[in-house]
Order: sequence, then structure tokens, then C-alpha cells
Amino acid sequence: MSSNNRDIPKKEEASREEQNKKNLRLYAESKISNEVRQEASSVTPSIEEFESMVHELKVHQVELEMQNIELKETQIIMSDMRAKYYDLYNTAPVGYLVVSINGEILEANNTFIKDLAHSRIFVLKSKITDFIENRDQDNYYFHTKRLSGNHLTDTCVLRLIESGGLLVWVQLKTSLVTFEDGDYYKMAITNIDNLKKNELRVDYLSKHDAMTGLYNRRYYEEKLTSLDIEENLPMTIVMGDINGLKIVNDAFGHEQGDQLIINVANLLKNACRSTDIIARTGGDEYVMLLPYTDETVAEQMIERISSAVNEINFNGMHFSISFGSAVKRFADENIHDVYLSAENTMYRHKLLKSAHIKNNMINLVMNALYEKDHHRKDHAQRVSLLCEKLATAMKLSSKDKETIISAGLMHDIGEIGISNEVLNDKVNLTNIQHYEMQRHAEIGYRILSASTDYANIAPIILCHHEKLDGTGYPNGLKGKEISVMCRILAIAEAYEGMTGQESLKQSLSKNEAIVELRAHMNTSFDAEICELFINEVLPGL
Repeated sequence: MSSNNRDIPKKEEASREEQNKKNLRLYAESKISNEVRQEASSVTPSIEEFESMVHELKVHQVELEMQNIELKETQIIMSDMRAKYYDLYNTAPVGYLVVSINGEILEANNTFIKDLAHSRIFVLKSKITDFIENRDQDNYYFHTKRLSGNHLTDTCVLRLIESGGLLVWVQLKTSLVTFEDGDYYKMAITNIDNLKKNELRVDYLSKHDAMTGLYNRRYYEEKLTSLDIEENLPMTIVMGDINGLKIVNDAFGHEQGDQLIINVANLLKNACRSTDIIARTGGDEYVMLLPYTDETVAEQMIERISSAVNEINFNGMHFSISFGSAVKRFADENIHDVYLSAENTMYRHKLLKSAHIKNNMINLVMNALYEKDHHRKDHAQRVSLLCEKLATAMKLSSKDKETIISAGLMHDIGEIGISNEVLNDKVNLTNIQHYEMQRHAEIGYRILSASTDYANIAPIILCHHEKLDGTGYPNGLKGKEISVMCRILAIAEAYEGMTGQESLKQSLSKNEAIVELRAHMNTSFDAEICELFINEVLPGL
């Protein structure tokens, strides 16, 4: 058999296999299709099931719509709350900051921006240390160091710098917090400027004399103890007392006396070193505590102060201070004994000079009075001369005559404390001004009472405007309650006032003045003394 005949059966066999495969595939596909159709037909819902499914879908849809509405309402509420709390954050009475560990300001509320009066852009480009006063930088550094390694809160007080350069005291409360991207500082900054300044003011007043700015006695006593160490030896204590302050107060008023106290305090400040303690321990007393100072240096300082005080021209008057000093040289000496030694020395010096100083002060007051009006000196001398002549006519003792002569010279010394406005217009005075003018008798009494040499004159000056009928001043004395000296001075001053160049109205002639004197006998003037004055003194003038 040829080879071609052998190949024919093989081809037919291959063709049959191919056909069998196709038939098998068609059968499989048909079978699967039938199964799918059968399965589909088996799960097809009934009408009731379909309607139920639609109902469930509608319910679910409504639920979703309601949930969507609630979600939107919640979003609105959350948005409102966020805006509300953001406003609270921005308008809170406390400044809030978020600051990086390196000090950059990342967030700041409006309160902080407003308190510092800087722009937000400037603040958010700055470091917190840019706004902290130099003297408080170390305070801030240690404040943050205390927060390292923990998340506790720490508080410190420091000063921030406003845009205009002013310093504001604040309390800084900081917490170290950790976020996903690292650590940060959360800061609450409370403005305590008024509180701190009041605190500092109270502390200052607790240590200082309110009038002069010097330290007060309480602080001085504290420093006396704390400085009492060997390293400060030798240490000198100097005590000082203004001479004649009472006369200044009586003559010019306490306001002027206070100004003298302040002037002296300023001189002491300028004369002493920054390491010295200067205190006002009483009305007119000062004490200086001078570490590492011996008696030689202390004496030089006292001389400088004395010279400076003497140069003070106060209403035409010059003043002085009585000083006393003592030195602690050795550690075993009691500092309080040293203080007592300085005090005793000062009082001894003051006592030795007291009479001279007070008399000198009274003379200075008289000179200052004459400086106000040169005619007053002539008036005083003429009144004194009339008193002398009337005392002679009355045959008074030499001692009484000297007393009334001096009283005549100084009868108006109290006018030093009366304003020029009142003194220059004694006629058209208001009730208040009239009362002020009457005060000159009491002022004169207080001035002269300060000196033992003039103390006997003081009561005469006080009562020389009293009248026999009790209508005078300042005490409304009447009749025999008024001393003979006062009656003499009243007549002499009245006559000189009516006839002298300083008459309140047009000057009267001698005869006119006599008529006035007689018209007021037994009301203003003693009739017997007045007639003696008219009949025996005036004819000789």
C-alpha cells in the first residue's frame, strides 16, 4: 500500500476528534445555560416579596435622608460652637500663645496682640523672647527649663515690651504639650501690670518715707541689723536734726515746713554714696548708716552737708542741722550702743545751740516779714516807741518796760504766715480772709513760744487784739481777763494804725485819732490807760 493510502485514515480520525470536541463544548454550554436558567427561575421573587423589598428600600431611604438632615444640623451647631469658642478664645481677658520649642510664636489670640499693640503679622514672625525685657530673659530661660522632660505647668512673672517701648508686667503660665509633629509650649499670659505696680508701690511705701523718698525707720532698723557684719567695718552712724523746723511750721505753715524737710533730704541723697543707707526717722530727724567709713570721712561728709544746708535760702531764711556721729570699729561692739551714742551727741549739740538758733530764727522771721513790706519795720518801731512812753507814764518796772518794748516790735510777727493778698487788702476782706487775718496773733504766739528768751512776750502777742467787752480775738477775753501789757499794746497799735502811713484808710490827725480812742473806751480800750496815753504821751510827740 502506498504511503498516500496510509495517510487517509489518519486524517479522517483527526477530523472526527475535532468534531467530537466541538460537540462536547456545545453540550457543556447548553447544559450550563439550562442550569443558570433553572437557578434564575428558582430565585425569582414573588410579587409579595418584591413589594416588601421595595418598602424596605423606601424606609432605608427615609432613614438615610433623616440621618443626613441630622448630620447637617450637627455640622451647623458645630460650626456655630467653633465660631463662638473662637471668639471666646480671641476676646478672652488672657493672652494665649502656641510657641515652638525654639521660641517661634505660631499662634496668638487677639488679646495678646492688643495688649502688646503690635500687628498680628509682626507677632507671628517673632520669637517670644523678642518681647521679653532684657532683665527678665534669664527668668524666662529657667521657666522653660523647668518644663523640660515633663508635661507639667510652670508659672513665672516677667515684663513684656509694648510697641511703644513701655513695659507691662504679666504672669506667664506655660504647659509643654506633645502633638504628632513634636513638642510645643501652650502659654496663657495674664496682664498683672496694675496689680504688680500696686504691689511694688506697697513694698516701696513699706520701706520708704512717703514725703522725702528716703528710707523709713522700719527699713533702717532692718538694715542696721543686716549690715552689722565685720566686712562693713568701720561703720559710722550719723544722726541729724533740722534746727528751727517748728518755727518754720508756725511762721509759714506745715506745707512750707514739709518743703524744707524735702530740700534737706535731697541734699543728703546727693552727699551720700549709693552704698549708704539714709532714712528719715522722725519729723525733722535723719539717720545715715555709712559702711566702711571712719570718723574722718564722716566728718568731711557732715561738713559738706552743713555747708549745703546753710546755702538754702528759704523765704529769706537760712538753716542749719545739728549732727551727731559714732563709729563701730570692732565686731564685738554693740551696734545699738553706737546708735545711741550718735543720738546723744546730736541732742547735746542741739541743746547747746538751741537758744541761739531759735533766737536767730525769730530774727530771720522778722527780717522776712520786713521783706514782704518795708513799711512794717517803721510801723513796728513806732508802736514799740509808743509802748515805751506809755509804760514810762504808767511807772512800770524796767523789766516790764523791756517786755512791752519787745512786744511792740514783734506784735505783727505772726503776719509772716498770712498771704500777701490778705495783708495788702485789709479793708475789703471776705469772711474767710478776715478769719485768716485774725490768725496772725496765734501764729505769732507759737513762733515766740519756741524761744525761752521770747516766751514772756508770746502771751502779749496772742491777746493784744482782745477787747474789754469780749468782742476781740482770738479767745474773746473781757475786762480783767486781759493783761495790762495787752491793754497798753492795743492802744499803742491802734493809734499808730490810725495816724501812720500804713493806715487802712486815709491817715487821721492826732486830734481825730484821740476822738476815735475815746469813742471806744471801755469797749475796746481801757479808759484809764487810754486817758493817760492821751494826756501824757501824745503831747510829747
